[in-house]
Amino acid sequence: MNLRCRSILLLVAVLAGYSNVYAQQQSASVPRKKSSAIPARKANEKPAPAKPAAEQPSPADKLVNCEKLNESLISELIFDATNRERRRAGLPEFQASGQLRQSAVGHSADMAKRNYFSHQTKGFILNGPFSDRIQATGLRATKMAENIAMLSPVEKMLLVGASSTWFGGTKGGQLVSEDCRTYRQLADEALKMWMNSPGHRRNILDGSLNSLGVGCALGWRDGIPYVYMTQNFARVP
Repeated sequence: MNLRCRSILLLVAVLAGYSNVYAQQQSASVPRKKSSAIPARKANEKPAPAKPAAEQPSPADKLVNCEKLNESLISELIFDATNRERRRAGLPEFQASGQLRQSAVGHSADMAKRNYFSHQTKGFILNGPFSDRIQATGLRATKMAENIAMLSPVEKMLLVGASSTWFGGTKGGQLVSEDCRTYRQLADEALKMWMNSPGHRRNILDGSLNSLGVGCALGWRDGIPYVYMTQNFARVP
């Protein structure tokens, strides 16, 4: 078969959808000199090592999903970041308390559901101070404290089609978010806010407190996503 016929057959293969075959054989239509041939691999020659697969980001370094919050992950990261501040101050780390976490999760969820921000839980039957809510879990503590925060996982945002585009003033607009925080960034930002506030910092670095529970919940206010965060501290004998 001459070179012209071979080229026509290759063109037909391309038109029939065999573009990969054509690409692989394209250079074969031109005769090569023997000196340019690639030598075969020797029997005892080891193949080149495969390239390592790209490392997948850890869950903590993934962007926060504004539709479905990984509550246990963000709470764990806040707990760890809090103990990091304790270590820096030369204080013993907080011990995890399931009862304090129960109180914290319930309060964050209630704030998100009822769209408020307060230490008093509106959905709690007693509607009293946070200490009543903690004691209702059955925990017996000699001292209790609480930190709360409300932080958006979106650093920059654009509101489209809203009656007002200033932060927190939209009605019926579409949220277009940019530069979302990762779970780790969100937890670190919460700790930064608390540590820059004397009262919240005092609770975190109170050496007489030894137990901590963290709970978070996702809520929306005026079309903006927020993560409600609660830290419940206690001294448990």
